[in-house]
Amino acid sequence: MTDESLCRLSIHELSSMLREGQVSPVELVDASISRIERHQPELQGFICQTFDAARAHAAERETAIGRGDYLGPLDGIPVGIKDNLAVAGVAATAGALAHADYVPEEDAESVRRLKAAGAIVLGKENMHELAAGGRSNNPYYGAVKNPWNLERIPGGSSGGGGANVAACLTFASLGTDVAGSIRFPAHCCGVVGMKPTFGRVSQRGSLLTWGHGDHVGPLTRSVRDSALLLQVCAGHDPRDASSRKLPVNDFSAQIGKDLHGVKIGVPANFYFDVVSDDVEEKVRAAIALMSEQGAELVEIDSLF
Repeated sequence: MTDESLCRLSIHELSSMLREGQVSPVELVDASISRIERHQPELQGFICQTFDAARAHAAERETAIGRGDYLGPLDGIPVGIKDNLAVAGVAATAGALAHADYVPEEDAESVRRLKAAGAIVLGKENMHELAAGGRSNNPYYGAVKNPWNLERIPGGSSGGGGANVAACLTFASLGTDVAGSIRFPAHCCGVVGMKPTFGRVSQRGSLLTWGHGDHVGPLTRSVRDSALLLQVCAGHDPRDASSRKLPVNDFSAQIGKDLHGVKIGVPANFYFDVVSDDVEEKVRAAIALMSEQGAELVEIDSLF
């Protein structure tokens, strides 16, 4: 397969190919690196790349998988990490020049879990400076471009992750979200962004927790892939006071099923008051589709 066709596959599709030896982690990492080297100059989705470490990790996982030591659906999958999440031995700038020399000694807990599941880190991804905005127009590390239109913004603050996943440079990225920093890039770049419930994923190792209000979550190209990443990252962390002691269910179990038994609130005021006609049309079509799939729709009046 060509680098492009390989990089456009989903994690779900690749997992069986990796397990059965139809493709190797080394091939996958080399394909991703090839695309990054080709598109990074225009997209500016990375602040730094960790290609040597990625290739070494890929070789380790290739050997392990070859002897039957397969860790699961993320084993051998190349990913990117937002630069406000700690990766041991790699500078974590949070998109700010003031943090350029900060090199954490320990992985963020979410990163540790990804690595333990066999995911391979390709580098630290560009972001809006200090995660304090939605443009990812970083004055120090480059303005991240939207891969669909280089004249458009990719959203923020996890703009590098959104752009890299959309451009098939990574198969998934780990971002953070307080007020839309995963969801806005997902919207702008046409990918799936998940802001998990607070406390579901440990925020230990995030440089910017905004008063212990951060949410670490995945950016992927499909809902199924999002569920696979959340499955690995979720779970109680005794070293994080905000982490919840909740069971980690199978987040992929309901994919492909209808919505019977699900109740969905639809705002009755403010929601459609100021909105473009085409956006309202698509949102109402999505609401109708959820109803057709069996969901119970409940109108909610906002007091504010």
